[in-house]
Amino acid sequence: MTDFVLRQLNLEMSSVCHYACVGCPQTYMTRHKGHMSLSLYSTILKEIGHSLERVYLWNYGEPLLNPNAMEMLELLRQYSVGGFLSTTGLTFQKNQDWSPLTALEELIVSINGLDETTYAYHQKGGTLGGVMMGLPKIGSIMAGARTRYVLQFVAHRYNLHQIPQLMDFARRFGFKQVCVKTFSVMDGLESTFRDFVPAEPSLSRYVAKDPNVSVRQDPCRHWMVINHNGDVLPCCFDYNSEVALSNAKEGIQTIWTSQLVRLHLRRISEHNYYHFCDACTRTATVFRKDV
Repeated sequence: MTDFVLRQLNLEMSSVCHYACVGCPQTYMTRHKGHMSLSLYSTILKEIGHSLERVYLWNYGEPLLNPNAMEMLELLRQYSVGGFLSTTGLTFQKNQDWSPLTALEELIVSINGLDETTYAYHQKGGTLGGVMMGLPKIGSIMAGARTRYVLQFVAHRYNLHQIPQLMDFARRFGFKQVCVKTFSVMDGLESTFRDFVPAEPSLSRYVAKDPNVSVRQDPCRHWMVINHNGDVLPCCFDYNSEVALSNAKEGIQTIWTSQLVRLHLRRISEHNYYHFCDACTRTATVFRKDV
């Protein structure tokens, strides 16, 4: 199984969130919610910070709610791994030093509506006005940074009319790229699908595909997820930790080469998938454009 090389991790800096976005499992998942400790985060980076290609600093929650978030980001400068972080941006209102954000390779701010009414359809619990209060200071910091600063927009039935406005909004606040993504019905409810998934095939990840054409990429061949408490999972779609492979305290490389992970990888290679694996075949990104 020499083709199974660990290249990337998701580190769940926090599973706590001030939002209750439609369809997001964070609002109803049954596992314990909390913040990853600085000690665990540091230990993981020390072991694999020079051997991985990427580390995604989120899973289900707002990573910048971690009280040690800025120190965690600053630690990235000591390692060659590229750091990626996705946020609602609501915490940018705080008056603090945000310069550690420049340690990231990519900073994503998810804004799914360009006025309060449209924003509130999906991103419940937050306010667009609150996000916009902090954007100018972050845009100023990002202007002189090598960090790719991305405005992310999840397309759904209520906000499609605002897609043509995205480039102007991005320029106004100093974003360097715009990314439009498809809506994911993580709660599995027919009402969510009906109310939010666009009918346009190009804007939906639920378009029927030719069954004779393989679209699987199986990223878990090179990827693991580590929850805030150290639980190691095969992928982010296992949001309730149904398939816990181990705990990060055992050591990342030890886990990756363990019998349990080898069995998991063999299972995937033989197309014996878990019930949550179907999400991996979905097209998540509609487009990415430089501003």
